Amino acid sequence: MKFLSILSVVIMVGALSGCSSKYNKDALRSTKRVAIVSLYANEKVPEKRGRGLVKGWDETFKMRVAQDSADIFSASLAQIGWTVVSPDQVVRSDAYQKAFGKNQSEPQSKLEALGNKIGSFLMEQRRRNYFTPAGMHPIELKDQEANTYTWGTGADQTPKNLLAKFAKELNVDAVLLVQLDYCYEGGTFTSFGGLGEAFMTAATSLKAVNQKGQMIINMEDLATCADVDTRAASKGSVFMNGGDIVFGLGVGTPGSDQSVGQFVTPEKLQRLFGEATRSSAEIAVRDIKKGLK
Repeated sequence: MKFLSILSVVIMVGALSGCSSKYNKDALRSTKRVAIVSLYANEKVPEKRGRGLVKGWDETFKMRVAQDSADIFSASLAQIGWTVVSPDQVVRSDAYQKAFGKNQSEPQSKLEALGNKIGSFLMEQRRRNYFTPAGMHPIELKDQEANTYTWGTGADQTPKNLLAKFAKELNVDAVLLVQLDYCYEGGTFTSFGGLGEAFMTAATSLKAVNQKGQMIINMEDLATCADVDTRAASKGSVFMNGGDIVFGLGVGTPGSDQSVGQFVTPEKLQRLFGEATRSSAEIAVRDIKKGLK
């Protein structure tokens, strides 16, 4: 079952670059062409203090938000002067389909065929636990450990070599992994029990490995709703009720004629995700530019 041992889904990487800095400046300066091979965020989007959740959305909405985010990061990374391969082109590539696609190589036995089906099912189920663009899979890099986890088999290569191979097959200098963390805050939790306007926030962690297997970007992993330098807020807001943001639910001042006058529509919430993502991406890109100096 070859595909289960090649770039499975969860990769945990320790200090692969051999240095404590989040940037390998020399390698970063020689990087010109990159590809985003993974962009993901946790499925649950909570209120900052854990007093509510975004509710009522579906898989299609999550993929739309993630696709917006992938497009935003492609445009933002281009501001560094990099050529960024389209995320759609990445997921359609032979390299990506070989690693994650449903159509694996022809099995040699019924057991291998069953293994392929189980592996594909597990990858798809895990993908659904995240915001991630259609066809793209979450590849998590943890910078405290250097272990590779797969389903049922052990990987025969180290994570940095697997990602370096990906970079070569995609004909890019480096592959990028984008971790996002979304949460929201605002409203009133004292006298009105979580009513009012809420704004979305987003935080970014970028990691990149080049064709030599060097970790050239290694930003800190994101904890849920943590206050980090890359966290940024949306310009707009939506109503929340009881601490939750719920699709289709309208709220206002209790007892007023406006109590159902404002609704949380998918379009409005999608716009808020995009605003927060764009602002966070801009902060991350500015930091990378500093790292190039």
